[in-house]
Amino acid sequence: MATLNCIKGSIKGKAGQFAGSSWKGKDRIKTCAPPGNLRTEGQAGVRNVFQHVGHIAVAIYEPALKPYTFPKPQKMSAFNKMARINKEMFDDRYI
Repeated sequence: MATLNCIKGSIKGKAGQFAGSSWKGKDRIKTCAPPGNLRTEGQAGVRNVFQHVGHIAVAIYEPALKPYTFPKPQKMSAFNKMARINKEMFDDRYI
């Protein structure tokens, strides 16, 4: 649904074959073209290649790639980092 501002003369959203938007503070109205053929022979070939690459990536991720991936960085204070590094020095009997 579109919003029409008669005073300002602008359209926001889609109204029929027209779409209104704002770009860098300037109101714009453009026509909407329906999407073309999404199943062309070239696009099907590209999708087929990506499907095969995806299958290969899933197969080799665990044995070949996962050991070399880094863990997600954690936001940690210096005190908490020091405590994590040094906690192995203490036994449970002293706590």
